Amino acid sequence: MRDVYLSDSEVAEFKTVNEKRNALRSLVFVCENNPLVYNQSLYNKFIEDYRNVEEQYNNLWQAVSEKYGIEEVPGYIFNLEFSTKKVSLVPNTNEEVVV
Repeated sequence: MRDVYLSDSEVAEFKTVNEKRNALRSLVFVCENNPLVYNQSLYNKFIEDYRNVEEQYNNLWQAVSEKYGIEEVPGYIFNLEFSTKKVSLVPNTNEEVVV
């Protein structure tokens, strides 16, 4: 893959969505693993919000892929290094949250 660098505004958008994504993952984890704070309606809201944010995240990558003419390779995912604004492909070793 050729070197691709995102604009400041693209990076800012990814940061915002990534922060929401991480926060919702944490909230889901806490709800699932702590019976003292579990609340079904809140949990359902977190799951719904997570799905929406995950869709935003995927749409951002789709837009980057189309704009810069890059594609994912099986077994790899796009990665954004925020400090350099560089997009790269990295092995997909993370387990995704299943919702």
